[in-house]
Amino acid sequence: MDGLANTQIGASGNTAGAYGFVPSHSGALATARIFDQMGSGYGSGDGGQVRPSIHADAGGQPGAAIWTGSILTMGSSTQVGKLLTVGGSVVAGVRYWLVFDHVSGGSFSMNCIYVRQPTGELSPRFVAPWLMAYQSGDSWHTRSGYTPVLDLGFADGFHEGNGYMELRYGSGTVTIGGSKTATQTFTVSGSQRITEIGVRALVTSGSSPLVATVQTASGTTLGSVSIPAGRFASGGPGNYDQSGRGGYGSAPLSLTLSPGSYRLVLSSAGTYTTFAIRKGTAWGYDAATLSSGQYVSGYDLQWYMGSSIQPPATDTAP
Repeated sequence: MDGLANTQIGASGNTAGAYGFVPSHSGALATARIFDQMGSGYGSGDGGQVRPSIHADAGGQPGAAIWTGSILTMGSSTQVGKLLTVGGSVVAGVRYWLVFDHVSGGSFSMNCIYVRQPTGELSPRFVAPWLMAYQSGDSWHTRSGYTPVLDLGFADGFHEGNGYMELRYGSGTVTIGGSKTATQTFTVSGSQRITEIGVRALVTSGSSPLVATVQTASGTTLGSVSIPAGRFASGGPGNYDQSGRGGYGSAPLSLTLSPGSYRLVLSSAGTYTTFAIRKGTAWGYDAATLSSGQYVSGYDLQWYMGSSIQPPATDTAP
């Protein structure tokens, strides 16, 4: 992500907003946790009265309602991770929409993580992109580069979605270079063959590669890859909302990891700037909407591993 983006509903002629989602799980929905926040740039008045509903998809926009809820008051500094009761049954792999129709009052903010120039890696954790749209007049408009901050809970206890909320910048900017390294811990739950590592960053000075090293939890190096500087856009701390210009720099790596805890260590002889993202754990977002491990408490680096799950060993009859 390159920042937090919000769309005000109940202001500027926007009469409704919607989060489009494609579940990987079939079943009855029970809850939806959203990023509801008042304050400058977020909402106004009393936050607005809205009616939530779940809709089927109709050509890339909300269609017929399959569940309609009661009127809610939105916008409170104490409800950043606002938990809603929802209903309706959904089928894995099919797009649906969580719609908020503005009924009365002030405006409220529908918050999303934002990528300035999406290039396909916008929502790598989803089976299909999750979207944000707003209604103005009789038309729906989808916002490019916007991914909902949304945790969907099913009646059987399953959760999925995106629980990352904001970007860490300013004094929290991550600088990599020389003696400054950045370490992200992570957990592998099943044996995986790693084929690629990608990191979202800006090259700030020099032409040296960004080195990504995979280690055990105790620090033993298992594999390392150098990602050329040319794979990244240039910039520094002041470009916190523009790292999407370069997306992820990546390079191939052949490595098989067994279940357990690991570390990703980023280093360089040059200087790179990257921006960690805030996890919504403290605001109630389920662990399934976040990656394992951490960079520092409450934050993750932006990176990924391309991998394939290894099949279990097969016993051979004597």
